[in-house]
Amino acid sequence: EPEDGARSALAGLIEADRMAALEAALAALPLRQRQAVALRHLEGLGNPEIAEVMDIGVEAVESLVARGKRNLAALLAGRRAELGYDDDD
Repeated sequence: EPEDGARSALAGLIEADRMAALEAALAALPLRQRQAVALRHLEGLGNPEIAEVMDIGVEAVESLVARGKRNLAALLAGRRAELGYDDDD
């Protein structure tokens, strides 16, 4: 039977695990870092737009996003295999 192009059940479970891990890691960030990262990477806003929303300067946005990304990486470190990533992902 030909494949229908839909992702497999396993792929769906892996994606759900990845999203849950990301949500938990985001929740562990300090509020302003979480806001800046979410606006930048989840909402797709640019730094000037984020600065306006958060009522801060663009340099402060850049700093918050960079620190937030570093903290997310630290929170998720060591979970690559558990979340279905290999060295090529």
